[in-house]
This record gives sequence, structure tokens and C-alpha cells, in this order.
Amino acid sequence: MLSDENELINPMNTVEETFSNIKGKNIRVVVGVPDIEQAVFTGSSKRQYLCDDHEEEQSRNVKKIQKYPSPSSFALINNLHEYHTHEQEILIYRPFNCIGIPLMLYNSAFSNFKTNFNNEDLPMDKDHYQWTLNCIGTMANIYYSEKSRREEFHERLQELLNEYVKILVLDETSNDGCLDLNLHTFTVLYLLIEIKNEIGTGKCDPTTQAAAFYAKFYAQKEYEQILKACNMPCFIIGLAGPRICILGAVYVEKAAIEPLTGFEPLIFINDRIHLEKIARLFMSSRIGCNDLKKYYESLSNSILKTVDSQRFFPYIRTAVNVGDFVYKERLFNDPHKLLWKAETKKGQKIIVKFSHKYNDYAHKVCYEIGKAPELFFISNLINGFYMIVMGYVEGQKLYDCDDLDISEYKTIINDIEVAILHLHSKNIVFADLRDSNILVIKDENKTYHGMLIDFDWAGKNDVECYPSFMNHEIDWPKGAEDNMKLKKEHDMYWLDVLKKTYLKN
Repeated sequence: MLSDENELINPMNTVEETFSNIKGKNIRVVVGVPDIEQAVFTGSSKRQYLCDDHEEEQSRNVKKIQKYPSPSSFALINNLHEYHTHEQEILIYRPFNCIGIPLMLYNSAFSNFKTNFNNEDLPMDKDHYQWTLNCIGTMANIYYSEKSRREEFHERLQELLNEYVKILVLDETSNDGCLDLNLHTFTVLYLLIEIKNEIGTGKCDPTTQAAAFYAKFYAQKEYEQILKACNMPCFIIGLAGPRICILGAVYVEKAAIEPLTGFEPLIFINDRIHLEKIARLFMSSRIGCNDLKKYYESLSNSILKTVDSQRFFPYIRTAVNVGDFVYKERLFNDPHKLLWKAETKKGQKIIVKFSHKYNDYAHKVCYEIGKAPELFFISNLINGFYMIVMGYVEGQKLYDCDDLDISEYKTIINDIEVAILHLHSKNIVFADLRDSNILVIKDENKTYHGMLIDFDWAGKNDVECYPSFMNHEIDWPKGAEDNMKLKKEHDMYWLDVLKKTYLKN
């Protein structure tokens, strides 16, 4: 559906936010349904991400950003509401739905930063501890001007990073510092800084202003080519008085800026845990900046003539049992659903998924009886995510199958019941047995069958628990609640729901 400006609308916006000059109380909306290919594993005709042309989306976004006001003006509350609330062309995680794919999936520097920041055994020497105390002492001071605070912070950073912090001017607005390097004929940023003297001064949030500066910087006409070859990873420091936040940024379809830490107070508290945390924050930042610097220095000059379609996808492109692969498409236009279709060098189609939790044993048990796709690989837990690689199976979600007869539905539901009872015999609960997690496939005889997909919640009966932050708009069985124990009877409840829904006369 198109807005007044002939652009795809944001489905989360209200009618008033999408269409201007509405007169009267009644409107007529004409909806055109595009032709789409048959739904495939974990993607359906109702949910599949249709905007395959990432290049076109990025180009459209860049043109939008070029028309935005200067970063300092954009971040003012009135302009922020006018430009950002409606359009959300810069992903700054505000409002609630303005989010992107986790940055740690785009570059290892962000993943390493989070690992180091959360590692209580991160190696740090006496010089770094002393530097941390000096930095806290400096930033805890009260300054009459933002310039004075900035100058002091620059000195501390130059001691930490052994790099000169320079100030850039963009759209007649200067930022509060950056680290950059020459990438062949381009200047690229690997650290960007925005400072406010105190919370409440400067009229805007420093992290929002830094996000706008990053987006505007790479939306400049001279960066058109390099933006086609690289997603331009960068760290950002937001400083408001003595409170610091570290963020990361990449430019994919849109500029995405994600907080990697909260705002941490640079004040002396007689608390070793707090002081250690601040020391790790700066050590992780130093390591992260070095990682990005090495990343940019590793890029050959051929990048100036390259269009790299993989920059829109996770940086991990190899796995045990499948080897190297390339991503083909994202299966959901939903940053909470981290699934991609990919293809190996040998032409094998696979699904790559990232999930907070996954039960590979339950998946393998179902695959052994033909009730799940083949599982090729599952990684160790890295910063809260597992990487899962499985076989691609062409099919359709059960909830999208609305034209089958009762006998066909009966075969499908029977397959699922067999799978569930097999899991129960192993003392495993599937837990989320809704029709969105059932794949309908056709065998060589054109007979429909059912498979289980999405083993994220599966676990031991009466031992493992449901996740937190469940969607309670769903009519879950009694006892299926956040952090409560998994029960076999919950699966039986869902089987009964499936039978009543699909086998009714």
C-alpha cells in the first residue's frame, strides 16, 4: 500500500500519520495484492519479506536522509517528531518498533565488544585501571561549557586509544569528535562522538544527534559507491555530563544505530563492581575500535568497483557440514524473526537462523522419523544467540493452508501427533504447537504431510521452562506462562486445538 508520497506505508502507523489532507469521517482504501511465489520453509505468503531489492531500498533511504535537516536540528524534539515518528528512516530503537537486525550479526567487532564488556575476567592491567580512575575523576567534574567537557574527554580518549580525535563539520554542524581513516579515496569513520555538557543541556539526546550525523555523513553523494560495497560499521560514544553510552552503527537498507550499553555513570562510587564495569567499557571500546580499524584496512581497492549484496546479511557465512554459503533472502520483514534462505557453494539450499534458545536434540529426534527438516549445524551460545543451519524444505505454513479437504488435514494433523508423541516418549515437550510452527509439504505422490519447525522452546518435561516475555494475547493452555515449567499436557492442549480447528465438519 502506498502513502501520499507514493511510498510503501509503515503498517504500524495510523491512517492520520500515513495520509494527509483527509476530509470527512469516511475514506475508501483500494488494496492491490502483488503476485508472489509459493511460500517456503518458515516464510509464508502472508509473512514473507517481499522487498528483495535491498539496493533499491537503500537508495530510496539515502535520498530521504539527504533532505533531512542538520543532525543538531533533526534531533530537536519538534523535528524528531515530525521526521522520525512518522518515517523512521533511521533505526534508533525509538519508538518501540523502530528496530533492526542485531548489530552483532553484521560485524564481529560488535559481537566482540559485547563479549568483552560482559566478561568479568577481561584482562586489564594497572595502567588501564589508573586511567579509568583518572577519566572518572575528570568527567565527574562540573564544567561551565560543553567545549570544556569535550576538550577534557578528548584528552582522555587520546590517552586510551593513542589516536588523535578530530572534529568534523557536516551541514554547517560540527560533531564532538571522531576517529577516521583513509580507505583508498574515502574517509571512513570507526568512532563517532557526541557530547552534551549535562543531561538536559543541548536541547536533545546526544545519541540521537550522533545517529543523525552518521546517517547524513554516509548519505553524502560522494559515498554512493562505497555504500554499495560495505555496510560502514562504526562505534558511537554518547556522553551526557558524566554519563556514557556506547552504541554501534551500520548502514544497510537504513542506517541502524543500536545501544551496546546503557548510560553508565562516570562518577566514583565505592563499589568495585561498578568501577570494574567502567574499566571494561573503555577496554572493550579500545579493542572494538582496533577491530574496526583492522577491518577497514583489510578491504582492498577493488571495493571501489564492487557491489556486495552480502553486506545486508549476517557476516557469518560458513558453517560446519555445509561449508561456505551466501545469503539469498530474508524470510521475514520482522527484526525479531532472524531467518534467512541461503545457498552453499555446491548449490544446496539451506536455512540459517539465529535464536536465543534452541533444542537440537528435539529437532534431531523429529528428523529421524521424517517430521522435521535436516539439522546441519548449531553453534555455541554467543552473546545470547545460537546459529542454526538446517535443510531448506519447500512448503507452506499450516495457517496458510485454507483450501485443503478434511482428509488432507487429517493426514497432516496425524503426522504432527506422531511427532509429538515421539517427543513425549523421550520426555520432551515441544511447547509452542501452534499452526504457525507446522510446515505442510507434499511428498513424491502429491500427498500432503506435516512437519514440525521452530524448536526454540522445546525442553524436558517438568524441568525446563517457558521463556520470559511471552505474548499473552495468545490463548495459552493453563500453566503455560513466563518462566513456568513445560508440561506434556500443554502439547496435548494444542493438538486438541488443531483438531477442532482443522478437522471440524
